Amino acid sequence: MLARGRDVLLRDALLSDADRFVHWWGQGEWRRWDAPWEGIRVVTSDEQAEKDREHFVKHWIEGRLKLRREAIMALPDGQPIGSVGRYGREGHPRTTKVGISIREEGFSTGGWAPRRCGCG
Repeated sequence: MLARGRDVLLRDALLSDADRFVHWWGQGEWRRWDAPWEGIRVVTSDEQAEKDREHFVKHWIEGRLKLRREAIMALPDGQPIGSVGRYGREGHPRTTKVGISIREEGFSTGGWAPRRCGCG
């Protein structure tokens, strides 16, 4: 565990999270607000799901070995509900932005981010 808030914790990604992320990338209310300019995938084929699974392993599992930029946001029982990421800003190496993505249906309201994370 990396950090714990009132109702959620931040942890490293697990291989067992891959299927949840494949599900989220293919559907969910969260996609309307998370970089909508990137487009929203309407249908996820089996081939696309496998590519998404490979991307998850490369980015979330293998990528964290280089430099941790993201963490899984999970309930106390470990169930993932989204993620937290930090983003650099060109020309400003000593600053960072933080993005909170609540992807699990039913958790996008009610103050899950940031109040329930212990940030607000």
